[in-house]
Amino acid sequence: EGWALYAASLGRDLGLYTDAYSLFGALNAELLPAARLVVDTGIHAMGWTREKAADYLRANTTLGESWIQAELDRSIAAPAEGIAAKVGQLTILGLRHRAQQKLGPRFDVRAFHEQVVGGGPMPIAVMEKKIDGWIAAPGGLRCPMVQSSGRAPGPKSGLPGGTDPSRHLAYAVQWFGLALTVVVIYFVLAARNGKQAS
Repeated sequence: EGWALYAASLGRDLGLYTDAYSLFGALNAELLPAARLVVDTGIHAMGWTREKAADYLRANTTLGESWIQAELDRSIAAPAEGIAAKVGQLTILGLRHRAQQKLGPRFDVRAFHEQVVGGGPMPIAVMEKKIDGWIAAPGGLRCPMVQSSGRAPGPKSGLPGGTDPSRHLAYAVQWFGLALTVVVIYFVLAARNGKQAS
């Protein structure tokens, strides 16, 4: 989920927030992962009751009551999940900053993203070593999806892992499946909480 939180923060880089309203929506969406950190730590390390955690979410997010109860179920059932996701996001942001500082104008965000997700899921320590090796490499800093002309390659050229574009489709399907699973679980928990409340 660290990649998912990182990817969700790319809207500014992509110029998607053209007015204060859209930026507000993005900032509001960033509240939930931050609140999960507090609630997760509060419940599992500080001995918070469910009601104290619910009060925190009511005061610091825009979630409705059924969503708050679903978030609490999630935090109770999966200790440190919220922390792990946020640590993953912050690690990727830190690695990106490190790469930008060390590579300067040679930094290619597309190549950085390929390094982060191109090998599939990996522990943070492995990803850090991989990015450090990529930064130190004398060549190959450009995204392999882009030729020296700066244009995307044709159907038979330069894709990572050979000429098989299905590799990239497989990654997209994997991440979409993960996101869809999380959404389904979230709504099942919310529906269950709604039935319990009535």
